[in-house]
Amino acid sequence: PTPPERAYVTFLAGNGDYVKGVVGLAKGLRKVKSKYPLVVAVLPDVPEDHRKILVAQGCIVKEIEPVLPPENQTQFAMAYYVINYSKLRIWKFVEYSKMIYLDGDIQVFDNIDHLFEMEDGYFYAVMDCFCEKTWSHTPQYKIGYCQQCRNKVEWPAHLGPKPPLYFC
Repeated sequence: PTPPERAYVTFLAGNGDYVKGVVGLAKGLRKVKSKYPLVVAVLPDVPEDHRKILVAQGCIVKEIEPVLPPENQTQFAMAYYVINYSKLRIWKFVEYSKMIYLDGDIQVFDNIDHLFEMEDGYFYAVMDCFCEKTWSHTPQYKIGYCQQCRNKVEWPAHLGPKPPLYFC
């Protein structure tokens, strides 16, 4: 059979419980009858038994090499974020004409295959939300302001203009 030109893609590193989230994602895509595969980009440290679980769930497992920052550029709010540079390797999956990246710990409750029909030539993404601990020092976090639902929490005038949108 001809390989699909489109795929959902997620990322997995290490031997922790995150594999359970990826299994949940795979099951969710199956439950909503997605016609596209889930490709899991795995780092070399993902154990073989986790890989077998993913294959048994119908995932396409593709090993990627880690991308590490330069030695003198390792100051991060959270050290575990360094591994996220490795997600850049997904751009090498040139066998797919379109990919939709999904974090491995999300749940899919409806078929989202229609997102593949969006116009070519653009990079689509959701707006960021300041709901994580690393943003706890920001006014956005302290008042519960989120770019994804800007009208849910009123931005106080005394803080100046609303934060600019990342993606318009």
